[in-house]
Amino acid sequence: MVTITQLSQQFDLPTSTLRYYETLGLLTDVPRCNGRRVYAQRHINRLKTLCCFKQAGMTLEQLQTFFALADRPGGEPGIVALLAGQEAVLAAKQQALADAMTHLHRKLAFHTACAAAAAAHRPQPDWSHYRDLPQAEIEALLAAQGAKPVA
Repeated sequence: MVTITQLSQQFDLPTSTLRYYETLGLLTDVPRCNGRRVYAQRHINRLKTLCCFKQAGMTLEQLQTFFALADRPGGEPGIVALLAGQEAVLAAKQQALADAMTHLHRKLAFHTACAAAAAAHRPQPDWSHYRDLPQAEIEALLAAQGAKPVA
């Protein structure tokens, strides 16, 4: 059993957030000892799931739905639908981030080449050359320029 302060520190959440989760029914049946909340392993496990799903972009309402379904027999089809929907949302965000990273890498390669050209007193490169390059060529240019893209 852990106190609200210990749980707050373990998850880096304010105690007010833990109390709010209890009010919303996300943390249930929290016993009291001498008037203070004490959390069992089941609460810790539930909070791990809650934090993971929040990180995955689920709303508090979606979390309430998830736990309502999880807490009753026969809720699995609803859980599957909810999680599949969130998976699709995450996949779209992941693709948007990958597209943004590709564009950023193109700009990084272009502006690195511009800086090198200026330092060598050469003509500036043309953006149109970089705009449509395949990702593999951009990565090769960045490697040749000494820039290290993250991924």
